[in-house]
Amino acid sequence: MLNFQIGAGTSLPGLVAAKIGAQTVVLCDNPQVDQWLPLIRQTLSANNMIADRIRIESLDWYAEKSVKDLIEKYFPTNIDFIFGSDIFFHKKGSNRFRIKTKNE
Repeated sequence: MLNFQIGAGTSLPGLVAAKIGAQTVVLCDNPQVDQWLPLIRQTLSANNMIADRIRIESLDWYAEKSVKDLIEKYFPTNIDFIFGSDIFFHKKGSNRFRIKTKNE
C-alpha cells in the first residue's frame, strides 16, 4: 500500500496505515502553518518502529506544481489511498483543489 496524507496534523491516519503494513506513507502539511511539521516529526519520533516507511514533506496543496512534484517523487506509478484532513479553511480555496484519477 502506498499512502499520501494531506493535512497530516497529528498524523494518525498515516501512522495507522504504516502500522498495518503500508510500505510508504507520505505525511505532509502546509508550510505556512508553522506548528504542524514539527508536530509531525515529534509524533513520528514517538512511533519510531514504523519510521522507516514514513516520509515527511511540506506541501502547499493549493499549488498544483507542488502537489504534482511530490506525487511524482514518491508515487510515480500508483497511490492506493489519499487522506485529507482539515485542508480547506476558506470556501474559495476548495474550488481549486481537485485530484485527477487515471481515468480522466
